Amino acid sequence: MFADDNVVQLTHRKNESNRSRVKSERMAVVHQISKHQRTKGSQRWLAMIVESSTDAIIGKSLEGIILSWNQAAERLFGYSADAVIGRHISFLFPHDADEEVRSLLVRSGRGERIECHETECICKDGQRVCVSLAFSPIKNKNGTIVGAATIARDITARKRAQDRLYHLALHDTLTGLPNRFLFRERVSLALRQAHRHNQQVALLFIDLDRFKEINDSLGHQIGDRLLQATASRLRRCLREGDSVARLGGDEFVVSLSALTDSSDAILIAGKILEALREPFRVDNHELNVSGSIGIGIFPADGHDMETLLYAADTAMYHAKKNGRGNFQLA
Repeated sequence: MFADDNVVQLTHRKNESNRSRVKSERMAVVHQISKHQRTKGSQRWLAMIVESSTDAIIGKSLEGIILSWNQAAERLFGYSADAVIGRHISFLFPHDADEEVRSLLVRSGRGERIECHETECICKDGQRVCVSLAFSPIKNKNGTIVGAATIARDITARKRAQDRLYHLALHDTLTGLPNRFLFRERVSLALRQAHRHNQQVALLFIDLDRFKEINDSLGHQIGDRLLQATASRLRRCLREGDSVARLGGDEFVVSLSALTDSSDAILIAGKILEALREPFRVDNHELNVSGSIGIGIFPADGHDMETLLYAADTAMYHAKKNGRGNFQLA
């Protein structure tokens, strides 16, 4: 009877061991399935996050071949995923940006993270869009870099607003001409270049004759329109590299750069006077004005803008005293 009890106990223990082993194996299988399901679930969530992003997310190989393209990329650039996957990413950039694209690919290929690279891209309809690009390296399980993820964000509206503010800071709001600050920068550059190449620079100080009479009799709106038309005519009289600014009121100043002789300044001053003598049509009014011009020339009359401007301003008053509608050298 004792021996039989031992056999029963051994059999019971063996059964318990088998049940424990089976249970462990089942638990292992369940764990593997659960882990696999979690992985698949995580991948699905990641895919949904990528597709839900408002930023364009583009996956590409080290060579720049597009491998993935989310819905935001399609909205931004106008291309479907089928139309771009397998193509080189350079087709999104202007033709003159080849070196820029190569540099970005090299940097991302060596594992560099690029946080904010602002540039222009070309959309399917041919329109240019300003984008901020971020590059992150993609690594495999062994840590080897196999590609890069690119996030593109549309910054066109922000860039336009910045450009608008920049323009307003440097230009006259009425005529759109450079203001004194920007004009000073341009003249300073012209003076440095003239000094380096043994050339001359001329400043022409221009004051409209009888403008106050028109402004007072017909109103400021007509006067403003006349100033805008004057600015347009002055632009047409200048060469490439020359500059014109409105100093205030009816006073304008012109910079003539890279002159070889003062006679060049006299020639352009005469051209401006002829342009101003032509009647201006503003609304239903035909307005007749003229201009008085004083000319200061570097290096004879000064070596900086303020000195030249003073010389030209003084010469302009001499032109006024001499009957208006003429020019005078400093």
